[in-house]
Amino acid sequence: MKKIVFIVFLFAFSKTGHAQATDSIPNAGFEDWIAFGWVTNPMGWVTNNSQLLANTVVMDTDSYSGTFAMELVNQGSLIPLAWCGFPILHHPQALLGYLKNHLFNNDSASIHIYLFHNNALVDSGYQMVYGGFNPLYSSFSVPISQGSVNADSAVIRFDGASQYQSSLSFDNLFLNSPTGIQEPDQSLPFRIGPNPTTDIVYIMLPGNLSSGDIKASVFDLAGRKVWEEFLSPVPEACCGCSPSDSLCEMFPQASREHTISLSQLPQGIYLLTVQTGMLRGTHLIIKE
Repeated sequence: MKKIVFIVFLFAFSKTGHAQATDSIPNAGFEDWIAFGWVTNPMGWVTNNSQLLANTVVMDTDSYSGTFAMELVNQGSLIPLAWCGFPILHHPQALLGYLKNHLFNNDSASIHIYLFHNNALVDSGYQMVYGGFNPLYSSFSVPISQGSVNADSAVIRFDGASQYQSSLSFDNLFLNSPTGIQEPDQSLPFRIGPNPTTDIVYIMLPGNLSSGDIKASVFDLAGRKVWEEFLSPVPEACCGCSPSDSLCEMFPQASREHTISLSQLPQGIYLLTVQTGMLRGTHLIIKE
């Protein structure tokens, strides 16, 4: 179900975080949105929407599938801008998705994707979109250069139209990765709390999770890894033995609890990824 999430009404503990598949783009179908004051942004994305000006990145109810797409529309003051960064495990070959082109005949927009390895730019892709063509949804593909075999993060950027009321919409984005690569293809259900947090975050894992290395990583919205640690398993049930008992009460079947500290990170929005074996999941977390 698609939803708009208002930050001021976030639960004290995250209850409905979506697990993110390996190498998947956050909120790729633009299902979830965050409203803060007069600004509404797609969750996991950064825009140039302003409290003082009309939003240039908005929900489009005329979507390719589902309820929402992301529309970039020039409102007369700013060229629309939307971007996101996220971790990846493999080097993709192309950025694909669906585009609705409502650009004016003599207007244009652009699609960019950048790949990084150890915070250094290694490959990229770029495509211009011109007005005056098919106004209905159609697929697009942006090839990515293959100068490196390694990549650990990606940034996608959309630059909108330069003319007033000229617009285009995006939906159902995905990356095309080389075949024959075995990826963690199952979602790891886990819960976190509190969220937002000022420091400590409790990670709750399923009680039936098999033993093995559990790695937690934190990425900023530019896709940079800012923290990583292997978590030590807790053999006994967590309920009744820690300050996060309320979290245990919400998820009584969880019997593995881990604690991480975000005290060293500045305030902002991050992606917390937990992986063990072929299972992987991601939550959006807010550091206050």
